[in-house]
This record gives sequence, C-alpha cells and structure tokens, in this order.
Amino acid sequence: MIYCVSDIHGELDKFERLLDLIQLSDSDHLYILGDVIDRGAMGVDILDRIMAAPNMTMLLGNHEQMCLDTLGPHNEYGARDLWRQNGGASTYRELLYHRTPHERNMILRFLAGLPDQLDITAGAQKFHLVHGCPGADRETRIWGRVSAESGSPYPDTVCVVGHTPTNFLTGRDDEDFRIWHGDGIIDIDCGCGHLRTEHRRLACLRLDDMAEFYVGGSGCGESGSLSSEELEPLDEQDMPASLQRDLDSYRKGMAENVSYLDCLWCELYGSINSAQWSGEISEAQANCLRELYLF
Repeated sequence: MIYCVSDIHGELDKFERLLDLIQLSDSDHLYILGDVIDRGAMGVDILDRIMAAPNMTMLLGNHEQMCLDTLGPHNEYGARDLWRQNGGASTYRELLYHRTPHERNMILRFLAGLPDQLDITAGAQKFHLVHGCPGADRETRIWGRVSAESGSPYPDTVCVVGHTPTNFLTGRDDEDFRIWHGDGIIDIDCGCGHLRTEHRRLACLRLDDMAEFYVGGSGCGESGSLSSEELEPLDEQDMPASLQRDLDSYRKGMAENVSYLDCLWCELYGSINSAQWSGEISEAQANCLRELYLF
C-alpha cells in the first residue's frame, strides 16, 4: 500500500499514533510531503526516524528550506529571522545545541538532497506529489498555495499537496479539518501545525483506494483545559532566557494587537516545548505556561 502524509510539524506523538493506525508494514511505502520540522518540539526526532526507514520517502517543504537557508553552507542573509517568525526556534535549538556537529551535518545533507516533487503510480492512477503547489518553478512547488479553484495542470494525473491547511479551502473553522478533494488536486494538510485550533489533525491518504486516516481533532481532548492538579506554578523569573524572551515578545504582541501574533504564538509554543524537553522546566510547569498563554 502507498500512503501520503504532510505537515507533521514536530508532532512526534501524532506521527507515531498515525503509523500505528495505518499499520505501516515493510512492504508499504509512506511519502511525506514536507514540513516535518518546526512549531512542535520533536521535528528533528521525526527526521531521524525517516532517515532510518527504507520505506519512507520525504519531499522538501518550505520549513526544511528555511532550515537549509539558515544553517546550510550559503547561510542566506535574514534567513534566521524568517525561520524564527515561522516557528523554527525549536528546530534551531535542537540542531545547534543538542546535536553533535556530525549529526547536524548528516541531517542538513539529508535535507539538501530531498526532491521537491515526485511522480508515482498507485494501481492505474498517476499521482504528482509536491509540498506547496504544482508548478514549473521550485519556488512555487515549495512555497505556493493551492486555492479552491485550483486544478491539476497535468493530464490524467492527480496532484497531492500539503502546505495549505484545508480549512483555508473549505472556509470551515468550526469542525475538525478533513482532506480536501478538488479538481484533480487533493490537499492533505489538516492543520497539524496550525497550533491555535482544537480542530487540527494529522491526516494520511492511502492512494490505492483513497482511504483517509486521522489523528487528533476536537474529540481527542488534546487541546482541552488542564485540571488544577496538572498545573505547577512557575516563577517566571527563573525561566530560561530564550523562553523569557519569547514570552515577553508574545505579551507585547498581544498588548499591541500586532498582525503577526500567530508567528509569536508559534515561537512561544516552540520555546515552551524546547525548554521542557531539555529539562530546563518540568512538564507540569510547561503545562502551566500553555494553559496561561496558549490554550
């Protein structure tokens, strides 16, 4: 069987639950349409798993491209700021401070070698896989977004994309996100990295029979309020400097009602996760911060 998933965004728990749900076997193949990293804390760990799996193939997403632009050999001017504004803080810290130079270079070489499009066949149907939007240029394939009016530019070929959360196409923010089927285009980004909604899900499409699989959403309780027993007060004067900086930026953004508040929210989300996983704050303290500022 052939499966497609996209925009995991560091959510290792959801990814592992999805693999259990589809019961991926050695004879199956999973195509991952980019944006494995950023926002969630465990993107690099997911990369480790993909790199070690012979039955997983990954495409380049715009978040991997921002990582390469920042940490790769060209080190483009302004790339780090753009990456941080789009939730790259957790990946940046993991690669720079928690991985050896050899491990970091192995990961960057892996990302640099990823294709930005693939053509495959499942049964008698041809599929074109791409992260952003099917197109003739690399920028479109990585950064472009499909619209509700988009159609497949390739005869007899169904395009499968990610990058654009499907609620942008359906206009429905009040229900769990679902895979979107357009005119020869299927969008499978169901908002796993869209961190400000309880309706976000990690979706997977089986190309052999168009079966759909989902993990997360409003029914799973992942975004519900925490009980008082689960919260541990945190003296914000004792927080790691990087977390304090992102918290201050988020508070300021809220006070000034800035247009890029979602970016600041993602930065704070990543900082809390990173501080928890590095042991700088406890899980209960991280939950307290999430309850106070995020959910």
